[in-house]
Amino acid sequence: GYSTIADRLDLCIGASNAGPAQCAKFIQSSFKKDKNKIEMLCIGSTSDAPAHCAYSAPLHLSIDDKIHLCSHAIQSRENEPITCLKHSESYIRSFQSINNRNQYNNDLLIP
Repeated sequence: GYSTIADRLDLCIGASNAGPAQCAKFIQSSFKKDKNKIEMLCIGSTSDAPAHCAYSAPLHLSIDDKIHLCSHAIQSRENEPITCLKHSESYIRSFQSINNRNQYNNDLLIP
């Protein structure tokens, strides 16, 4: 947690507002109070948007994936990274489907 002044300094150094503290407070239970992971998500944030994004991210994502996806989320658009991920997954599936059909067609042409 953030019980010592050193921990709070680590979280808030260079902060332009209370965003990192708000972010950390919201996500701490979801990240099992892992100080390093919370800091990776929240340091530099200007709101609790990264925490809301990580909390709403698909359950199959690891905490590290959630950090990577959500650390730059911004307030009032915190779900945009998740929306992008979902759209890219469906795009990739459709692309794979096209490749599979093309491979099937190519297999038919090979004598």
